[in-house]
Formats: sequence, structure tokens, C-alpha cells
Amino acid sequence: MCDLEPIYQKMKARFITTSYKDDSTTGEGIESLIAALRTMSLVFPSECEWIDFSIKKITVFIVENEEAVSPQSKLYFLQTLNEIEAPVAQSAIEALSTSIGDLVSTVAKTKGTYREINETILSNMMGTLNTDTCITA
Repeated sequence: MCDLEPIYQKMKARFITTSYKDDSTTGEGIESLIAALRTMSLVFPSECEWIDFSIKKITVFIVENEEAVSPQSKLYFLQTLNEIEAPVAQSAIEALSTSIGDLVSTVAKTKGTYREINETILSNMMGTLNTDTCITA
């Protein structure tokens, strides 16, 4: 049987040392960071500092660049947040509540296979929102 520990450690080092920490992140960089965040939070949940930093960075980017971020990227980030059991993830979901409202409208207009996937992601998100958070579509 193969020892995966060296592979995990190499992957972790690559995620932590990549250029995702700089302030010049583009939309594509954010999408890559979301994928890295999802992996790190699953495989290395003890990397709290990196996970918290990444969640905050992505949230700020989406809030400040609302129109530049695709609906699918927002949904993928929301799905990722829904899988992370940390207060910063819940705070990010609440900070993106306006974006979630816009996504509800967008998903309602979607046709085809992705509609069911998108509706499931949104349904899961609605279940995790603080009841004081107001969503408007």
C-alpha cells in the first residue's frame, strides 16, 4: 500500500505557499483559491489560519467585485462554506446574503441539469443561514 502522507504534505505546502495570498487576485485566482480552500478544509482542517484567511479573502473579493464573479463561482464558494464547520464560514455566508438573493433569481431562470444542482446548493445554504439574515430576490 502507498504511503500518502508525503503527497498530502506536498499538496499542503503548495496550497499554502502559492501566490493566493497576494492582493492582486483576479477572478480566476479566486476560483482556484475556492478549489484549494475546499480541499484544504477537508484534508487539512487543522490549517485554521490559512482556511480563515482564504474565506475572508474570497468573501471580500466577491462583495467588492459582485458583477465580476460568475454565479457558478459564487455557488461553488457557498457550497464550500456550507461544508466548513467554522464561525468564519457562517459569517461569510451571512456577509454574502445579498449575493445569495441574487443567485436565487439567477437559478430560477436556469434551465437544464445545473438547475437542480444549483437549487440543492441554495437550499443547503438557506438551511445554514442565521434566521436574522434577510434574503431578498
